[in-house]
Amino acid sequence: MNRKHQIIQKSCDLARDYYGENKSPRELIGASGYINLADEITVEEIEEYISEHPESRKKWISYSMDKRTSTGWYLFFENLSGPFRVGYMHPDEKKRFEQNHDDLNWACSLYIKHELDSIASGN
Repeated sequence: MNRKHQIIQKSCDLARDYYGENKSPRELIGASGYINLADEITVEEIEEYISEHPESRKKWISYSMDKRTSTGWYLFFENLSGPFRVGYMHPDEKKRFEQNHDDLNWACSLYIKHELDSIASGN
């Protein structure tokens, strides 16, 4: 497995590791190496990983639903037939964003990419 794939794996395991280790998301993303390759890692590569590892997708869904914040990325859906909403919550309505998607793997991958980038940038 090459270095980039290892970083994708460790990054996609962040939601699992967050619950299993006593570390912050920022510490976990730092240890994953994601910060060094963030611009090179695509939503498609994340989707490929979570398609092969559905347990990772489940952990990210739980991670999103457990977030208690007034600002940040989220993944939301009412049932497994969709739509799957990926959005950015912010107290300032002008900064809010939301998109609907028909495919859970794609929506989850998009959410993961946004969340990882947000954590990596310190936001």
